[in-house]
Amino acid sequence: MCRNKYYPWMLLMLQAIFITGCHQDKIKPETLAIHNPIYPDYNTPVSFGLFFLNSQFSLSKVDLQITYRTVNKTSSETDPEQIVLNHTWHKSDTINLPVIYSHAEGFPLNAVVTYTIKVTPEKESDAYTHRVTFATKPYYPAETAETEIPLHKKQPIPVYATADVNRACNLLFVAESDLPDLLRLPGNDYLPYFYMSVREFIKNGVLLDRSTRKQFDKFNFFINPVQGKYNYTTNGNFENPQNSSEILFCDAFAYIHQQEYDREVTKLETRQFTSRIFYKGSFMHELGHALFGLGDEYEHGKYFPNNTKPNNWNNENNAREYARRINVPAKNMVLVQDADIMANRCYILCPYEGCIMGLSGISIVEYGPCCREAVNYYMEEYSMP
Repeated sequence: MCRNKYYPWMLLMLQAIFITGCHQDKIKPETLAIHNPIYPDYNTPVSFGLFFLNSQFSLSKVDLQITYRTVNKTSSETDPEQIVLNHTWHKSDTINLPVIYSHAEGFPLNAVVTYTIKVTPEKESDAYTHRVTFATKPYYPAETAETEIPLHKKQPIPVYATADVNRACNLLFVAESDLPDLLRLPGNDYLPYFYMSVREFIKNGVLLDRSTRKQFDKFNFFINPVQGKYNYTTNGNFENPQNSSEILFCDAFAYIHQQEYDREVTKLETRQFTSRIFYKGSFMHELGHALFGLGDEYEHGKYFPNNTKPNNWNNENNAREYARRINVPAKNMVLVQDADIMANRCYILCPYEGCIMGLSGISIVEYGPCCREAVNYYMEEYSMP
């Protein structure tokens, strides 16, 4: 995947953290790991959780290690790594999921925390590892109480990073400028809700869907400390945040808003998209457009060309041939069409209303079989240096 070669120094630090890591091929994780809160204040409790996704999954042991480094504000260097915890839960201890450890005293100012959870099933050769890095608040040079940083120099905040930025899909969450007004909260009081929503999108969106969960070690999620704007009522354009030069490394940009639009929007050429706060279905649907080139599968959807990994076709024979190639039953094929524009008619192979590209809103379903093909393909592209 071709990327802009400029990286803020913070990203170079993340590169160093993950430089010795590698992607865990052919792993189908039956667990997800996530911390809470997603962007914690310094010296406040942080919990680390391992959640079960398969009731038939049996564990032998779970190993948790937590370390942190504090950022040196004068350069790109960091202080020596501090080990907070090394702990193992054995089967003999009766492992009940979720496994949750709470670090009551929290972490210092400007810390970068990394936790590693090794999951060992009954079959030990199937062991795999969750490794996640996040920052504590305030986080320099995104924000600091001691030194005011110009908006255009503020850098994105890592809240759930799993890989070197050169070998991952980097997704940035941007608070849309309507959040403070429509949530009727003064100043920055809306931010806790924004952060909670980001965690919900990661935990019960990306990490819950089987196709994106399989890529659990190829995603990096960041929060932008500067607001953006989508001009829904005027020309429908996205206004880039004032720190646009600091976020060029990102692959997609999720503008999280509160206002109830009659539809969400994705701008494919810039991979910017909107999603209402806490609306997991809308988020995963628009993510499908922005990252994976997927078309709509609504009843009145329209044909969207994708010559690489399509999920709709304007020709029945082409749809049947693709179904044969990826071993999807063509008998499930459905014709959807815009009654007013026949050129929009298209055939879909994913289960009708059983794929997130045919739905939106609060509720969520998984990507269907054709969409999973696209997710797998494009995630491999994002993970190539």
